[in-house]
Amino acid sequence: MVSSVHTKETNAIGDVPDSYAEYCRNHVREEYDQSLAMYALLDDKNSTSRHQSLRECRSWAWFARHEQTGEVRVHSNACHLRWCPMCARGRAKYIEINVLHWLESTPRAKFITLTLKHSNAPLVHQISTLYKHFRSLRANKDFKSYVQGGIWFFQVKFSGNDGCWHPHIHLAAQSRYFAQKQLSRLWVGITLTSNIVDIRSVKNLSHAAKYVARYAAKPAKLAGLSEESRLELAEAMHGRRIAGAFGSAREVSLKPEPLKDKADWHRLGNFRTIMGLSREDKAAYLIVAAWLSKSRLDNPADFTNIDRFIDSEGADPYPTMDIESEDVWQSTGLLNH
Repeated sequence: MVSSVHTKETNAIGDVPDSYAEYCRNHVREEYDQSLAMYALLDDKNSTSRHQSLRECRSWAWFARHEQTGEVRVHSNACHLRWCPMCARGRAKYIEINVLHWLESTPRAKFITLTLKHSNAPLVHQISTLYKHFRSLRANKDFKSYVQGGIWFFQVKFSGNDGCWHPHIHLAAQSRYFAQKQLSRLWVGITLTSNIVDIRSVKNLSHAAKYVARYAAKPAKLAGLSEESRLELAEAMHGRRIAGAFGSAREVSLKPEPLKDKADWHRLGNFRTIMGLSREDKAAYLIVAAWLSKSRLDNPADFTNIDRFIDSEGADPYPTMDIESEDVWQSTGLLNH
């Protein structure tokens, strides 16, 4: 039976490479190259192999279709390294959805920013100090009388003007009216040095969720940093939480979970195999078109036997590994309607 896809008529797949890893890297090329260079430096210093883990991220990928919904996705391996921009993008999408759902159900949502007075102290010291003060603030009875809960995330910037790191805590909070001057007095009373805070009502929930998710997945940009600064940043952040939830937001999940319906996803074939055939084979083309257009696919062809034939070593082309199911890489404009 010939495959069919419920989508608008398409006539070209566009410039999608046959390698899924390359497809993902093309979206974050600058950050990927910088992360790769940083992990190479860290590996030389610490005798680790994270550089290679990043290089192998998304190197195994295959198309899969949900048996009930007909949805087509790409499943792939993931390195889960903190500074991998591809994994960060996947985490950010997951966090954005969950934060938005919480904000939509939260009355009186506020956005709070807490800063430290500028200092030339080592970044690791500044982060520890900021986190300690933030814990004290959350335990403060006056603060708790205003803020019922929230989702916090850490952000740090490096200023070329003063040569200093500038760490921040941002907080999407459920809070009744809280005067900025009052929050400032609480904050300076805890830090003894810092009184710069900001608090405002959240008016655009979608924009706030995107902003929170971006830094909850990755706390800083590597672009523009020297090698020395990148190493300081990576080592200062090693093993630290960069986001969390408390109070009324405690149940909000900020860490992507493994596929719960893994058994419902049927493998259709390796990404490289199907992409390579899609320029001339209609069945392969329909799989790619359904993926890119997020459309239902009925009666798809199965290319797994071709995968096993191509593999000269006779190995399973779908090894058991920690996989992710992603649709965050789908991009409009890749299909010509």
